[in-house]
Amino acid sequence: MRNLFGIASAARGGWVVTLFLPANGCLAEGWAATEIFSIYMKLHYQEYGEGLDNLLIMHGLFGMLDNWAGLSRRFGAHFRVVAVDLRNHGKSGHAPGMGYADMAGDVVELLDDLGLERVHLMGHSMGGKVAMQLADIQGDRLLSMVVADIAPRTYGARHEAVLAALRAMPVHEITGRAQAQEWLAGWLQDEGERLFLLKNLQRGPQGYEWKMNLPVLLDAYDGLSAGLDLSPGFDRPVLVIRGEKSGYVNDDDVDRFNSLYPHVVYATIPGAGHWLHADAPDTFFTLVSQFLEGVGRG
Repeated sequence: MRNLFGIASAARGGWVVTLFLPANGCLAEGWAATEIFSIYMKLHYQEYGEGLDNLLIMHGLFGMLDNWAGLSRRFGAHFRVVAVDLRNHGKSGHAPGMGYADMAGDVVELLDDLGLERVHLMGHSMGGKVAMQLADIQGDRLLSMVVADIAPRTYGARHEAVLAALRAMPVHEITGRAQAQEWLAGWLQDEGERLFLLKNLQRGPQGYEWKMNLPVLLDAYDGLSAGLDLSPGFDRPVLVIRGEKSGYVNDDDVDRFNSLYPHVVYATIPGAGHWLHADAPDTFFTLVSQFLEGVGRG
């Protein structure tokens, strides 16, 4: 099939506008540019280490690269680590689109900007789904993939209490973090979960506000919980690592992973929950390091 489209890209602040044009560079009569462009974001990122191989790390829903700072530094002893804030999270920009194709496109733009031809890609939870989406569309950019405690299937509602608390919290009336912690304690029993969410709280010109784009994340929740439409064919090594007490990846998910990834291996961290990298950082670091050492540079 002939390639009928050329591509024109231009940076606009924190955005990259990619306009798909006919090969002659002209729009057909009746077409508006707004009907055919896709927008990717310039992501905020932090680098650690100067290794020969590149490792890119992606957080989960309501997370940010700061959640991975300790492990990023440890991996930085052996790799050039790039930890990212995905769109609508952390210090990255806000945008109305929150699909997995959008997020994977953002990451590809970052790889291009940094001149990273191939990377080891690791993602936790939502970030793991972004990793699988990226492997599906540009698998040749990856040396390997680590998927932490997520499968490519649809998940039922798992965050009802968190979503209800975030919707109800009068963030602009908060006067301090102690007050915010006390307020959330009336909604969420798990202190670790409360502290995780409150890392998103920051002072703004009008008082406290969320770093994350909460309205968009709440609206996008069902889509983020949906399964991925992936094709078999990614032939690089894959590690699927889960927490024993999590329940996000069960034995029934193995068949789907096996059908997608011919070189997939599995690991379970005893006693760990969904935030397995925080529950058992030493074990997580050891398992991932051993896997990456076995992959080599490919």
